[in-house]
Amino acid sequence: MRTYTYAASFRKADAFGTPSICDPLFAAKADVVVSGDLAKVTVYVVDPIPNYTDEGTPLSRVKFVYQGKAYSAAYQSSSKVKRQFGTSAMFISTAGTYPATPITVTLPKAALEASKSGGLKCQAHVNAVLDADQEFYLVLCNAKLISTKTVRTGSSSSTLKKSSSGTATTLRTSATSGSGSVSTLSSESADDAAEDESADRSTSRKAGAAESGDQGGITSRRSGTAHGSYSHPTTGEVADSAGPVGQAMGSAMIGKVIDPQCLLEEGTDGTWLSLRWHLTNAISDVVLQTQEPGQDSWTDVDYELTAESDDSFDLRLPVQSDQTVIKAQCLIKPIGRTVTFFIYADEWTDGNAGGFAQLPDATDSGESAAPTPAPAAAAPAWQPTLGFWATLVAAVFGSAFLGVLAALRLNRRLEHKRSAADAAGPGPEPEPADIPADAPGSQA
Repeated sequence: MRTYTYAASFRKADAFGTPSICDPLFAAKADVVVSGDLAKVTVYVVDPIPNYTDEGTPLSRVKFVYQGKAYSAAYQSSSKVKRQFGTSAMFISTAGTYPATPITVTLPKAALEASKSGGLKCQAHVNAVLDADQEFYLVLCNAKLISTKTVRTGSSSSTLKKSSSGTATTLRTSATSGSGSVSTLSSESADDAAEDESADRSTSRKAGAAESGDQGGITSRRSGTAHGSYSHPTTGEVADSAGPVGQAMGSAMIGKVIDPQCLLEEGTDGTWLSLRWHLTNAISDVVLQTQEPGQDSWTDVDYELTAESDDSFDLRLPVQSDQTVIKAQCLIKPIGRTVTFFIYADEWTDGNAGGFAQLPDATDSGESAAPTPAPAAAAPAWQPTLGFWATLVAAVFGSAFLGVLAALRLNRRLEHKRSAADAAGPGPEPEPADIPADAPGSQA
């Protein structure tokens, strides 16, 4: 199960490129929880409408339609939260933070991608002001990974528990027999992450339009070699809080996160770089900035999630050239802190050797090409062992030698237990994984 935030916008039912009259009623961010083939989508409606506080609940009878099937949504008026809203001549005179009611619906996961091209509609009765049934498109794009709630493991798994302050406090190890067991990682909720966001609504809408297919035609594609680096490839700057002392361990970890395959797409409206990330169960809260050759400043950039699997996900971000340097920050859950490193690419050749999802060619009709399944990695996928994380924690927080020694001893004991278990024969059948409580909404 993975939690994302998406840029959310509502478009007119008869003019997909035009914002709906109801668009200002909704927060510019939506929360999405993906579990298997299902996606639980939560959008937020301002409640009450600031300019019409005496007209009660803004919406009722909310449902979403995908591929001709209607899915009823839950209007959670008893679970209001605070969200940021922009100005609207009709509904909201002053931009700011207002109470918002979550509206939640469970849809097929494929509806997320389909929404970018008008494949997902919302139907609702607007009680306030209009007192009429309305229909509009919901567009979800610019996905950002917030957290990974569960980890599928083999013979053993590790879970890092965090205190409310975010500091790592306990490393719990659980051993199981067979594959497909599930361990739960504690992590910040999407609501907590989204609560601090106060980006201008118009900026989010422009980013959403760009991510939903407005990149223009692509005229060339080149595959390159991506490098994750603990230090800046040109200046040697170390931006991570551990400083130069953490370089050896940091470099080893980063090399396992960033896949060497990448794709550069150049077109009439800009240039985009696609990167593949591994260790998806161990990282979250990815933030990216870019820097061009000869510049000292960094530019915040949005990115789009274009593909994901059990052990990797692909991100696409805008760049200025094939020499752009990227500064990346992400939460490393097993050590309980954010790590900062750099990414750059070189050794360019024509084509899309990595099988990344592609933007439409200059001669295409304008719809994004279907994502190409990520090919198998050239080398077997590396999975972090308990010893690796114990060593990493020791290196970051001190007493590296004692940490390594403890990890080696623990691994030795685990190996003895596994050998004994193998000799005794297979264990009982594993418990089935929990089925997500949020089933698809009933057909209206």
